[in-house]
Amino acid sequence: NNQVAELVFSLCLGAMDSANVHGCKVCLDNDLFRPLKCLTLNVLCSPVPCNRMEGERLACLLQHICEHDYDMVAFQELVKSTFFARHHVARYGQFIEGLRALGFVHDICGPHSTSPFVPLDGGIALFSRHPFVCSSLHPWPKQASWDALAAKGIVHALIELVPVHSATPEQEDHS
Repeated sequence: NNQVAELVFSLCLGAMDSANVHGCKVCLDNDLFRPLKCLTLNVLCSPVPCNRMEGERLACLLQHICEHDYDMVAFQELVKSTFFARHHVARYGQFIEGLRALGFVHDICGPHSTSPFVPLDGGIALFSRHPFVCSSLHPWPKQASWDALAAKGIVHALIELVPVHSATPEQEDHS
């Protein structure tokens, strides 16, 4: 039987040993799961004027992710939408292709802009090797200062973790 763990990402990422999911209490049996290996990072991948060496930073980040075998990665400032920086859009696309090649095939990114006066998405992204049971975007109703140019908010995902079964006495190798 698969069990479900809830991961909530706003400004921090936390794993819980119990959660309330759609009104149902979900308890995790720590003996069934190996630790979930997560990385969270502000990647400064946004089309701002002083954003230097973005491609090099993203290439180094992909190498780091490959070397450390993460189960999920959570990024801040991984902005996709922009109409004025085509080189940025190309680097973003290459980075996402690299994540997919590493097995991060489940993702949610955003929040997405719904206004022509807000040219940037929220830049929050969750990528996982484990499937999402459900996910949601929660944009802030009001933006402030220069952040008003981006659709800021919260990204949420419920991630299905497959239990790691320990060997039963019959399965143990006694040779």
